[in-house]
Amino acid sequence: MTIPADGKPTIAVLGNMNNNGFAQMRYFRDLGAEAVVMPFSTDAAGAAAHFAPQSDTYRWDEWRDYVRPLPVPNSNEAIVGKPHRLRGPTSLGPLREALAAFDHVLGTGIAPALMERIERPLDGFGPYSVGIEFYGTPRFAAIARQRSLRGMLHRRVQRLQARGIRRAGVCFNADMGLTRESFEQLDVAFEPLPMPMVYNGEPYAGGSLTGPVRQAADRMRAADLALFTASRQLWVRPDGLSERGWQCTNKNSDWLFRALAAFLQRFPKARPLLVAVEYGADVDSSKRLAAELGIEQFVLWLPVIPRREILGLLAYADIGCGEFLVEDGLLWGGTGFEVLSAGRPLLQTLNFTHDDFVRRFGYAPPPLLDAKSCDEVTIRIGEIFEDRGRAARIGSASAEWFDAHAGIGLARRWLDAVLGARRERERR
Repeated sequence: MTIPADGKPTIAVLGNMNNNGFAQMRYFRDLGAEAVVMPFSTDAAGAAAHFAPQSDTYRWDEWRDYVRPLPVPNSNEAIVGKPHRLRGPTSLGPLREALAAFDHVLGTGIAPALMERIERPLDGFGPYSVGIEFYGTPRFAAIARQRSLRGMLHRRVQRLQARGIRRAGVCFNADMGLTRESFEQLDVAFEPLPMPMVYNGEPYAGGSLTGPVRQAADRMRAADLALFTASRQLWVRPDGLSERGWQCTNKNSDWLFRALAAFLQRFPKARPLLVAVEYGADVDSSKRLAAELGIEQFVLWLPVIPRREILGLLAYADIGCGEFLVEDGLLWGGTGFEVLSAGRPLLQTLNFTHDDFVRRFGYAPPPLLDAKSCDEVTIRIGEIFEDRGRAARIGSASAEWFDAHAGIGLARRWLDAVLGARRERERR
């Protein structure tokens, strides 16, 4: 990447879903840009409180000046207000004022529609939801099709979101399933790049863990085989969701517990430990399943913990477990990138063949422990149990892959694309 000769580019990252924006801001600053992140008022609120920027770093004092919260929600309210409460759309004066000092604006979530409201196009857009949030996600699109006031309001948001995405300087997307279909509906091209969502520019492992997390690390160290998952527990189908919608949502979290039970039948003398985070709608169902399978003593549950502690715990894991979403063309998410960044083998469904991944993205996939069924999860766990040297080799290769294609290397490609798109627009 070449920083312009007339000075460092000034970049505002609009939105901080799951601390993705905080990660991007730090990478961009490492690359020489003057970047800040502007979280929406709903980011890190309620059940997502563990995604506050402070949760991702032990160096908050170093980064706090570059985190500038906005009084604007990442929701329909920012566009259509709350008619049932006689409340109009959120005032965007503070947003317009906050962005005036920046040459480039990148955004996610409701950002395209917001930028349409202030008549300024985004320089870069990358969705975080399968199908594109506020446009084509299964639930949102289903409501938008309803003949009701709610449906009408969703369609209003959908139209503004679509216009904002079409006007964006460059779009980024690594989901070659439903999200690709949404971009095709919009007739918008995209760079086949995932989002830089996990920052590994500071040390997380070591003596920083305390309390129950420190105790979990000690138990992982003592186990014959230590597995860790921070993925959302989601495997019980809710009412009212279509077959396609459920396929794009179901993380098959139960596979890990069933596979652990099958592993113990195969290796009855083994003393593994699965550390799982109490995160997701189906935590209680997963706990009941573990009890029914008779593996409770091999499962340790932790409350929701910040990412900095997740990355610290991964240093003690033989296997980091992602998600088992089976949907052609769907990439893994933040939990998978966390494992790769920590240099641990990632147990995860890979929804691409090797050749198709190379064709889509231009480089080989990381050395995942690919599992497309519960039986394959059992097999992969057993393979690592019987060959720890293989685990070390996979972990080392995973860390190298992350730095090249998901960490600083990916952030550099984003920055090059955004600056290049701006230069191209100025030449026209």
